[in-house]
Amino acid sequence: MAIRRGHVVLQGASPLAPAPSVHTPSVWKELSLLVALYVGYTASRQLASDNRASAIRHAMDIVDLQRVLHLNVELACNQALAAVPVLAVIAAYWYALLHYLITPVVLFAVARRRPQDYRRLRNALVLATIAALICYLAYPVAPPRFMPGYVDTLRETARWGWWSAQASAPRGFGQLSNQLAAMPSMHVGWAVWCALALRRLVPGRRGLWVHAYPVLTTVVVVVTANHWLLDAVCGAVLVYAAVSVTRLRRNRRTRGHDLSARKPPGTVNGNDLQRSQAHTTWKPALSRPIRARPMPAKNSSTLGLTEGSETTFDMGATLLTLGRRPGTLPACLSDAVRHVGPPHRPLVWG
Repeated sequence: MAIRRGHVVLQGASPLAPAPSVHTPSVWKELSLLVALYVGYTASRQLASDNRASAIRHAMDIVDLQRVLHLNVELACNQALAAVPVLAVIAAYWYALLHYLITPVVLFAVARRRPQDYRRLRNALVLATIAALICYLAYPVAPPRFMPGYVDTLRETARWGWWSAQASAPRGFGQLSNQLAAMPSMHVGWAVWCALALRRLVPGRRGLWVHAYPVLTTVVVVVTANHWLLDAVCGAVLVYAAVSVTRLRRNRRTRGHDLSARKPPGTVNGNDLQRSQAHTTWKPALSRPIRARPMPAKNSSTLGLTEGSETTFDMGATLLTLGRRPGTLPACLSDAVRHVGPPHRPLVWG
C-alpha cells in the first residue's frame, strides 16, 4: 500500500478517490438563505387566503377528528392557563421568543461543531419550512383562539411583552404574519429539528434532555390556543420526513462515491486502467543468480571443481549423485527433490 497525494494505492487495485472534503459553510451565504426564506414566507402571506369562514370549517374538521381520537384537550388546558396569569406570561414569552432565538443558535452551533452534518440538517429545515408554507396556502386552518370559549393568551399578555395583539410578531408587524396558518405547527416542527440537531452535538444519554424542548413547545402552543394538538403532531411528522429525505439523499451520494472509488481494473477509462496496471507490475524477489562463497580445495576436488573456478550446475542432479546410498541424508533429500521438483536456478561459484 502506498500513499500518493491523498490517494490510497493498493497492489493490484485501482487508486481510491479521495474522500470529499468538509468545508465550513459561509456565514454570508447562510444568512442570505435565511433572508430569502423569510422573504418567501412574507410573500406567501400576501398570497394566503383571508377567508376566515373557510379556515374555521377546516378547524372544525380537525376538532371532529380529534373528538374521534379523544384528543380534544385544548379548551381545558387553555382555561387552566388563563387562571394563572404568571404562567400565561411565561408561556407567551416561550411562544414569542424561543422560536426565533434557539433555532438560529442551534444552526450556528451545528455549522461550527458538525460541519459534515450541517448541509443535510439545514436542507431538512428549509425543506420542511417550504412544505409548511405550501400547506398554509393550500389548506388554511384557523387556530383555537379564533373559536368561541378560548382565551387568546398572547393578546391578553401583550402589555407584558413586545408582541402584537395579532400574533407573536413584534408590534407593527402583525399584518405580515399569517393568522390562518395553524396546520402544521412549525413552532413544534422547528423545535423537533433543534432536538434532532442537538443530538448530533450531544450523543448518548447526556443528550436525552434536548427532547424536552419540543415536548414543552407542544404544551405551550396548545395551552396558549395557537395550535390544535394535531397541528403539533403534523409539524413533528413533517420535520421527521424532511430529515429522512435528506438522509436518504446523503446515503445515495455516499454509496455512489464508494462504488465509483472501488471500480475494478478494466471497467474504467484508459487513464485509470494505465494507472492501475502501473501498480500491478510484479518483480521477483531474487532477480540475480545466487552467488556462493568459494569452497575449500579439499571439498572442491570432491565435486570436481578447482578453487576460484566458476561454473553452474543443477542442484537436483548434484543431490542425486550424492545420494546413491539409501538411508543417508543426501538420499532423503534427493527423494524429496524428485517428488517436488527442483528449482532450475543456476548457482555461480567463485
